[in-house]
Amino acid sequence: VHIAGYKATGVPRVPEVAICFADRFIRGCRASKLSSTAWAGFDSPNFPLLGAIGEHIVIDEKLIQPMPGANKEFQLNTDLNTNVIDIALNPGMTPSQLKQIMATKNVDAVLLRTYGAGNAPDTEPFLKVLADATAAGKTIVNITQCPQGQVEMGLYAASSGMLERGVISAMDMTPEAALAKLYTLMPKTMESQLISAMQVSQRGEQTHNLFDLRFGECGNAEEPESTFDHYVSPDRRFETENLHRSVLRFKGLGVTGLKPEQSAQIKVFLNKKSATSETSIDDPRCIATFTVTGDRLLSEAVIIPEAKATSGMGEGDITLSVRADEGVTFWFEGLYLALFAKAR
Repeated sequence: VHIAGYKATGVPRVPEVAICFADRFIRGCRASKLSSTAWAGFDSPNFPLLGAIGEHIVIDEKLIQPMPGANKEFQLNTDLNTNVIDIALNPGMTPSQLKQIMATKNVDAVLLRTYGAGNAPDTEPFLKVLADATAAGKTIVNITQCPQGQVEMGLYAASSGMLERGVISAMDMTPEAALAKLYTLMPKTMESQLISAMQVSQRGEQTHNLFDLRFGECGNAEEPESTFDHYVSPDRRFETENLHRSVLRFKGLGVTGLKPEQSAQIKVFLNKKSATSETSIDDPRCIATFTVTGDRLLSEAVIIPEAKATSGMGEGDITLSVRADEGVTFWFEGLYLALFAKAR
């Protein structure tokens, strides 16, 4: 009552939904009920408390969401799509079982609780179930089973396959927030918009935004290429100064022109189309190098040093240029750049 009646009590104004329970003041879309018996049964696993309740009420004003514009009217959103199911992976779950769940009628989205940092089986039968579901218009959101921590899709091979098949990352949202976010976004966003909308903070429900840029494929084993240049326009909400981490990954990268035991170096440049096979890896625009042997396909992710990513990115389109050693040609099934930016 003291917080809600801020004009009478002098407590800072809090223009957002919050939970006041025991001695904790918690952002609503960051809260989870972690105990059915403890006095302080609610907690905020991945975000600081908005305030504390004791002899005095202390509000951390730096964490509070900004007030909406004075010209905006209050709106109550009642247009919800609740055709969402919440399922947890377990070691005994088979692809056929998952397929049956995904094919359930009147289910438009699935909140898939995975292991650790968003990992799941990376076998082809399992990934095919996910690919078929997303191709059929189902929305799949990857959320960790752990009460604390976040999904880091693309950082490990076990989660890269899901990201490449259209699975959405829930980042560090609570399951409750991810479910409510699906309910509200599905009726008002196009299918192509839903991925970016789910991975970008709407009301402070996640710490970072994920912008997953896809640069496509290049050639094949029969028709390899000697160079690759392609640009992607990031979402308008991406701001370079908020960049927290960048992850570059190849899927199915192979080379020709080598004996089976030989290896070649593949270099990736950021916004440097003029790069050649002789451009040094010490060039500030060289953001990653990969070593590929003549008889193996490489699927690997690397974290780009923050200084290289931010200094070479600029504010417009992002161009990636791939170059190989002299006399070596290459192909790949996919090239991806995941940008994690601090959410407002």
